[in-house]
Amino acid sequence: MTEIPFIKDSGSLGTQEPGKDKISIMDQKDPLEGLPISKAVYGIASARPRSIGGEVAANLISGSFAQLSYELQESKNELKNYKEELNETKTELFNWKEKAAVYKERLSFDSRIRHLKNLGIASGSIMLGLSVDFMRNDQSKLSYIIGMLGLLLISFGWFSTRKEAN
Repeated sequence: MTEIPFIKDSGSLGTQEPGKDKISIMDQKDPLEGLPISKAVYGIASARPRSIGGEVAANLISGSFAQLSYELQESKNELKNYKEELNETKTELFNWKEKAAVYKERLSFDSRIRHLKNLGIASGSIMLGLSVDFMRNDQSKLSYIIGMLGLLLISFGWFSTRKEAN
C-alpha cells in the first residue's frame, strides 16, 4: 500500500453542492404555549393597546404576564422534578427499611442461636464429666455413649455457623 488514493471531489475546489435532503427547518415553539391567560393578555395588548391603557402600559402588562407565566411554568417543572426525586427517595427508604427489618430478624435469631450454642457447650461439658465418672465406676459402655453425646454437643456449640443469605 504505497500508493495514495486519488479523490475526484475532495471539496477543496469549491465545486460541491449542498444536499437538498439534509436541510431541515426548525419549528419555533411559542413560549406562552399552554398558558391561556398570558396568550389572552398578549392578544389584547397587540390588537387593542388602548383598552389596557396605551401602548406602553399594554407592553408592560403583557410583559409582566409573560414573565409570570414563564415563572409559573418553571415552578411546575421544578415541582415535577422534586416529585420524581421524592418518589425515588421513598422507594430507596422502603428498600432500606426492608433491609433493616431483615437484619433485625437475623440479629434476634443469632442471639437465640448463641444461647443454644452456649447451652450445648455447657451440657456437653457436664456429659463429658459424667462420662469420666462412669468410666471410673467400670460402666464403660454408658461412659462411651454419654462421652460421645457430650463431644457432639460441644462440637455443635463451637463449630456450627449460620449460612448467610443475602
